[in-house]
Amino acid sequence: MGQPARLTSFGARAFGDLVTGAGLTVPAEECARSTPDLPEAMPGPQLFPRARRPADR
Repeated sequence: MGQPARLTSFGARAFGDLVTGAGLTVPAEECARSTPDLPEAMPGPQLFPRARRPADR
């Protein structure tokens, strides 16, 4: 807490492309909106993907 943080944002489709491009499959995902309990925080989407490596690796 109180430390600088570096954040990166990806849209759901762009993140899915990144994950599948890395050779993973995404059998399920959920999307939600959340507002952090911080001054001046803005609501933002949160993506919860379930990704798997192929079994033959």
